[in-house]
Formats: sequence, C-alpha cells, structure tokens
Amino acid sequence: MSFWLNNNYIMKISLILAFLLIIGLLFSGCTKQQSEPVQLNNSVQVNVLNQSTQFKSDNVSSILKMSPEAAVLYKNGKEYSSKGNYRKAINEYEIALDIDPSNPVLFYESGRSYESLKQYDMALELYNQGLKFSQDNPDLWERKGIVLEALNLSGYVDAYKKAVSINKSMTYSWFRIGIFEMDGKDYRNASAAFGIVIMNEPENAQGYLEKGLATLELGDVNESVAILKKAVSLKPNDPLYLKNFGRSLLLEGNLAEALKNYDLALKYVTSKEEEGEVLYLKSIALDMTGDKEGAYASIVNATTLNSSDLNSWYERAELASITGRKNDAILSYNEVSKISPQDPKSWYRRGVLLQDVGDYTGAIQAFDNVISIDPSIGKAWYRKGMILNSLGKYDEARVCFDRSQSSKNQEEL
Repeated sequence: MSFWLNNNYIMKISLILAFLLIIGLLFSGCTKQQSEPVQLNNSVQVNVLNQSTQFKSDNVSSILKMSPEAAVLYKNGKEYSSKGNYRKAINEYEIALDIDPSNPVLFYESGRSYESLKQYDMALELYNQGLKFSQDNPDLWERKGIVLEALNLSGYVDAYKKAVSINKSMTYSWFRIGIFEMDGKDYRNASAAFGIVIMNEPENAQGYLEKGLATLELGDVNESVAILKKAVSLKPNDPLYLKNFGRSLLLEGNLAEALKNYDLALKYVTSKEEEGEVLYLKSIALDMTGDKEGAYASIVNATTLNSSDLNSWYERAELASITGRKNDAILSYNEVSKISPQDPKSWYRRGVLLQDVGDYTGAIQAFDNVISIDPSIGKAWYRKGMILNSLGKYDEARVCFDRSQSSKNQEEL
C-alpha cells in the first residue's frame, strides 16, 4: 500500500515539474536567435533570422501540448541554439519530433537552426512539413517566405501574403511584401504595406524610410518629407536616411535643409560609393542654389569616389560645360559613353564640344556614333554637314543636309 502511495506521489511530482518546465519554455521561447544576415533579392541586407521570433497563440498551444519528454528536448534545443550550437539544437529537435511528430513549433525551431547554418533547403523542407500539420500557422508561412527568398525561388511573396492573411501583425511579412511592390513599381500598394508595418511597429525606422520613398515616387513630395523626417528622427546618424530625406527636401525646394542633411550624411558614410552618391546629390542642390563652382567641386569628388556612376559623370559634364571647362566636359562625356555606349545624347554633346574646340575629326566620329545608334536624329546629320561644308566637302555635306531635313527628330539633344 505504501509502495503504491509512493509511486503515486512521485508521478504527481513528475507531472508538476513537467508543467513548470513547459511554462518556462513559453517564456524562453520568445528569445531571439542570432544569425548572419541573409542577402535577399532586392540587394538589401536584413537580419531575417531575427524576424518574427515571438510565438503566436497557436505556437503557445503547441508547446503546451508537448509531452514532458519532448518538452525537455525542446528546452535543450533552445539552450543549444542560444549558444550558437545549432547542430546540437537540431539533434534535440529531431529526437523531439520522433516523440511528437506533428508539433509545428518543433518544425519551426529546427528550421530556424538550419537557417542559421545557411542550409536553407533543409529549413524549407521542415517548414513545409510543419505546414502539413498546421496550415494556418503564420510563423511557418513567414519563415517559408524568408527561405524561399534566400534561395531565390518563386513563391516567397505568396508565403508572406499567406502569413499576413492569417495574422495581420506579421510585420516582417508586410515589409517584404512592400519591398516586392517597390521592385515592381507598384508604389501605391508598397506604401500601403509599409503603412501597416508602421501601424504594427510605430518606431520601425525602416518602415518609415520605405513608405517615404514610395510616397515620393507617387509624387506626394510634402507627405514624403513628413514621413522621412520621422525616419531620420529614429535614425539620426544613418547616412541612408539622411540622404533620402535630403532628396525629398531637394524636390520640395528646401535647398538649405537638403544641403544640411547631405553634410550630415557625409559625416557618417562608410564607403566611397556611398560618399559619392551623397556628393552627387549635394552637387545638384548647390547647382540649384546658383553655386556652380561649389557644385562642380562636389561632383568632381563624386566621380573620383564613384567612377562607375553614370549620373555623376553626366552632372560633371554639364557643370564643366557651364563653367567653361570644355576639355573636362569632353572627357566626362567620354566616361558616360564608356558606361552607356548606346546613349546618343552623350555622343552628341561630346561632338558639339569637339566641334567648338576645333577637333573636327573627333566631332564627325561622335556624330557618326549618334547616327549609327539612331539615324532619325536630324541635328546629328546637320552638324556633321556643317563640319564637312567648312572642310570644303560640299557633296558629302549636301547628303547630310538632305538627311537632316528628312529626319523625324529635329530636337537638340
């Protein structure tokens, strides 16, 4: 009799301890799993493995339903994972899945450990298996979207959309949907998605940044300025935020504030390319204020730092021409043509400058390049004809004049 009572007492104690263990897991399950950033399709690095780490209600229910043995293994896996020992964590989760083969949380955590090891195909397999048992689990759908995107596979947007259709508070899914819409130039839907990001997380700086940029693309400059101002208030030392806020101010016509933000951005840039981008925008703002020399100095620095940027070379060529630096303008248009050899405008403007400095051979070659790209540009035929006429090649010049008159495009490039 006493033996039976002892066993019954021990069993009760075991059940109480198991219950307390599971309660502890509910709190420990909300900790973040650290990892390396994943490069996503839009070339923005986001630490996706730190997203959506708080369990939703169905996941809490799944933890409560674990057997005591599976709960112990789950706790061990979480501890190994928190220490970066993902292989051991996976081993614990796999044994737990043998005991509880339909528990979505075990598929979720095992998949995340595989993500941390950059084994995204294995993670995807686990998320798909988990969704067979829990089709309405938003966390599994979100993780599936993340690994599909990391693997550059289609279907990731549908996975994110499924996640938010189940639970509208899946902020990261909304963010990635917004980025997808931005890439597709559907700025209205992008703005709406980022609006939900901000609604879910009022201090989400990147949500404000992206919504501000989408709003700017929609042409609402004043609204964009207000949104980007909020973004900068959340990340006042980030050059990306300062640069884009400056761009919105530039379009609003607030040149002094735009320049102030560009100068702040230059204090925090971390790469030559980034510094070159800011100097390019600063050059435009200085040009608009009438400070041509300051603008030219800024754009020279921009092209030195970022020699492959087409827009910077165009701006340098224009400013060099305006400030009387014709030789530098010619060289700058030459750089434009190297980057974009099928751009007729750069060849045409280079030809005009070469004609002005008396390099008729170079000018004819430049106009010939324009004509080979687009024979309908009448001004290229006309200028070539003028040079040939001045060289006494009247018959060749007449052919060029005739082609000029018959050309559809008579605009100056």
